[in-house]
Amino acid sequence: MNYRKYIKKIEKLCGEKKGFMVLFKDELYEEALFPVYKKLNISNIKPLVRVKKDGLEINIFKTGKIIVKGLDDEGDLWRLLDALYGR
Repeated sequence: MNYRKYIKKIEKLCGEKKGFMVLFKDELYEEALFPVYKKLNISNIKPLVRVKKDGLEINIFKTGKIIVKGLDDEGDLWRLLDALYGR
């Protein structure tokens, strides 16, 4: 799956806890989030789902946004996304 076509923008977070926000395109966010829910074994989809994985805090918003805390390097973010999307 070429998940990169779903991404609208990526922003680095400000503040104490380093991380990134991934925002998906409005018309495609449901399609983009489905594989992430499946990979993380999330069956009860709520407005906000928080998952701890490999020392990271991953917040998945039903509106099409993922916030990953605990990353400082954008390359690490892409590797995480590749893993979530099975690449």
